[in-house]
Parts: sequence; C-alpha cells; structure tokens
Amino acid sequence: MTTSPNDEQYDERVLARDIPFTSLCEHHALPFTGVAHVGYLPAERIVGLSKLLPPGAHCRDHRRDA
Repeated sequence: MTTSPNDEQYDERVLARDIPFTSLCEHHALPFTGVAHVGYLPAERIVGLSKLLPPGAHCRDHRRDA
C-alpha cells in the first residue's frame, strides 16, 4: 500500500462514511445490502482515501456463508 509522509502533522481521524455495498449470502442465496464506514488515525505516514475503499469493495464482492 502506498503511503506518504505526514509532513503536515495531521492528527485527526480520517473517515470515509456511507460506502454502499451489496453482497449475497451463499447459504441462503439471498442478497443483502448495507453501508460501510472506514477510518483511521494518521501517524508518521498517511494513506489516501482511495486506499481505504478496497475493504468495502471486499465486502461487496465476496459472497457470505451464513
């Protein structure tokens, strides 16, 4: 994952909220939907918001087994 130095000394939380997702329960063969929230506290290095979204995509793209 690409990160950058935290030269500006950001110390507040970084949030990406209300990321919609849809997935499928493999066991019941039923869809479910929701929203995801992803965040972090920056330290010596920071990451761009585009790098925070793949966990939401992971939930969306993988089937769930109940």
